[in-house]
Amino acid sequence: MNQLTKFTPQAMREAIGTSEVKEAMKTLSKYGLAVWLPHIHAEDGSFLPLTDDIVQIEVEGDEPMTRKVTFVKRNTLDPEKLKRRAVAWIWNDSMEMAVVATSCEDLTPDGPHD
Repeated sequence: MNQLTKFTPQAMREAIGTSEVKEAMKTLSKYGLAVWLPHIHAEDGSFLPLTDDIVQIEVEGDEPMTRKVTFVKRNTLDPEKLKRRAVAWIWNDSMEMAVVATSCEDLTPDGPHD
């Protein structure tokens, strides 16, 4: 299980105000990194945390210089391509390692899945 499924998106947003997260953001900023709230939207528009089996992918949009976000089952992606274009990682307790949460490329064999 990843750490995200333990918390609601509201609780994650509220955590931004804690001293621990502020200190983490300060440290991350030294490396040009930031805090990110990994999420997906339910049909009613509400926020849900990403589950272990879903990866957020940024794909080319319909207009030049635009991107669309899509969500893909992790097991349908080439792990090496996923790592090469990774832009966000989350901690996975059961695997005891960071795993890719977001990648900037269309990695699916038959195109984007909206």
